[in-house]
Amino acid sequence: MAVLYGAALSLLFAAPAIVCFSPTTYSLLSTARLLSFLLSLVIYVAYGRLLRRRDLPRLARGLYLGAASAFLGTLLYQYLIRLPAAEASLIQILPGVPTSATITMLHLHQRTGALLSAIVSAGLNGLFGGIATWWAGRRPRTSSAPEPEQGSGENRASGF
Repeated sequence: MAVLYGAALSLLFAAPAIVCFSPTTYSLLSTARLLSFLLSLVIYVAYGRLLRRRDLPRLARGLYLGAASAFLGTLLYQYLIRLPAAEASLIQILPGVPTSATITMLHLHQRTGALLSAIVSAGLNGLFGGIATWWAGRRPRTSSAPEPEQGSGENRASGF
């Protein structure tokens, strides 16, 4: 089951790259990333509730799921934004920048940049996934304290 959640999260982390294929939608990249983050929260919550139903530990599993899926999703995202269609879109939305400078900026330190981005994303999303799955799997607390007794009329009137 974790593989399905991991695949969904990996695709979700790479999904914002879709807006990079058109110059008209390239400006929506920040919005797409925000939506991806919010949808990942929904997936972490669903995963945490599944783990609670099966009485499995949640924190470590959420941490591993978040880290692995973010690492793979970020690598896929980095690959997609360097495809020729995304590259052409980037060139079109930067009108005052020479084409050679845009291409150099996009391809300079390509592998190390992708790996560093994936490592940072894995750390942050692993932490976020661990906390979100733990929180989603909590059991609601039941009140074991007795109801407070009704005191004299004097205490009720004064608010004590």
